[in-house]
Amino acid sequence: MRKLVSLAVILFAVVFMNGCSIMSEKPVGVPSIGDRNRTTRYDVSLKDYRGILLQCLGATSKTFAYMALPIAVTTPDGRTFDLTGASDEDVYNELHRLDNAIYGLKDDRKDYYQVLNVAVQRNMDAVASLWRSYNVQRNLYGTMTVKTVRYGHAMGLCKSEPFWEQPIGAFCTGFLVADDIVITAGHCTNSGSLETCKIVFGYRMDTPTRVITTVPNNDVYGIKEIIARRQTSGGLDFAILRLDRKCDRPYLKLATEDVKKGDSVYIIGYPVGLPIKYADEARVLDVSDKYTFQATLDAYGGNSGSPVFNDKNEVVGILVRGMPDFVTVGNCKRSMMIPVDTEKYFGESVTKISQFKDLIPEE
Repeated sequence: MRKLVSLAVILFAVVFMNGCSIMSEKPVGVPSIGDRNRTTRYDVSLKDYRGILLQCLGATSKTFAYMALPIAVTTPDGRTFDLTGASDEDVYNELHRLDNAIYGLKDDRKDYYQVLNVAVQRNMDAVASLWRSYNVQRNLYGTMTVKTVRYGHAMGLCKSEPFWEQPIGAFCTGFLVADDIVITAGHCTNSGSLETCKIVFGYRMDTPTRVITTVPNNDVYGIKEIIARRQTSGGLDFAILRLDRKCDRPYLKLATEDVKKGDSVYIIGYPVGLPIKYADEARVLDVSDKYTFQATLDAYGGNSGSPVFNDKNEVVGILVRGMPDFVTVGNCKRSMMIPVDTEKYFGESVTKISQFKDLIPEE
């Protein structure tokens, strides 16, 4: 997965056994049309990328003095990599290369037109993007257009980043569970959302170069009421919304029980406000928390509220929190690779299905 660090570095750093605090104090500054003040993603812009990797593996600030020592890591193919003599960009590139060798690391996100599995594509049709009302423009002849900006330019990304040319604009994700009920993350909504939020279906890439930003009026919905909402310090995070009218789309099937450690899962949503993406090949790392489980999902800000599915294509939870999205390398940003130690349960946080399923009104 994208957010797994190489085994070589994990073994090297396992001697550091203290806590981890990796969040930057600076939230990602997406332009106004992509307001993310209520999401939990952060832009990591640190001078020493090595420091944050080792901190997440258990180092405290006091242990960073080791960086003055000549430390080398032996790679899986027998090479010696000088961790202290390398630039931050060299470290980033080496970790990415090592991860490819060990975990088959790749960005697992796929566009709508790339998904051939009929069941998955059907699920994608039931997943909506959340927009500020002022970014949804009513047109003539029964259509509406969402306002966007170019992803790579707005975020200051390196040209090698996937989807650089695509648009962004949505601030969260939601999914249909009945003909007039959508579920999302609790931090994506509040009482003001009844007036300020629009729920839009059909924002996607139809071909490698054709993006759908203009949709029929009947694919855009308002919020009639918030049926239930939780956002607690203990980690519980979900909202159940009633749409302003019934929706003529298939809705998602909910799992009858929570996931288990090691289960395979996938996610559908709008990472960083991009057109809808599907990302698979993730697994559950930890289920010990009452409210959430942790998984190695390729998720970003904007995925908040995304449905997470098991291998039966059933919803098992809601993506609500995650590790930082980007790291500054040179004069641009790249996707952050977050160390995941399976004994410490790093990963993306997902509200369990058992925490909200019984609160959904019966038809």
